[in-house]
Amino acid sequence: MSGLAQAALGQISWLGPVVATEKLSDPEGVLDIQNTIRTGRPLKHPREHWAESVILDIGERLQSVAPRLLSEDYDARVEAPYHSVLPFSVHKVLATMVRGSRLSAVAAEGFATALHRARRGPEITADEFTRGDLRRVGRP
Repeated sequence: MSGLAQAALGQISWLGPVVATEKLSDPEGVLDIQNTIRTGRPLKHPREHWAESVILDIGERLQSVAPRLLSEDYDARVEAPYHSVLPFSVHKVLATMVRGSRLSAVAAEGFATALHRARRGPEITADEFTRGDLRRVGRP
């Protein structure tokens, strides 16, 4: 996945600059959000949903930027707008890049296949990326 991550990082500058957030997060707030995201289910490990929860917690505090959450966690994406954070799945970013002619649909399909193999989403074909038919990974 490191090749996929490198390629993705080189393609997302349109989302805006990276914001240093290390001192902006409140651990108690993060735990509250983590508990909301897990919707009563037991955590698979103590840090499940942790990264998404940190981003949502920080998003509530940011006033000078439009915070975004890039996550394959559907429940975290549903929760994000309640914390003033705009959610995206990797699949949605790929589809946006395809529609903007920044990535070919075939390349997007390759990324989606790698995500599927890593159990981070369904297989989406080049045609589906072109049409914008992303099913659940395109929402919210």
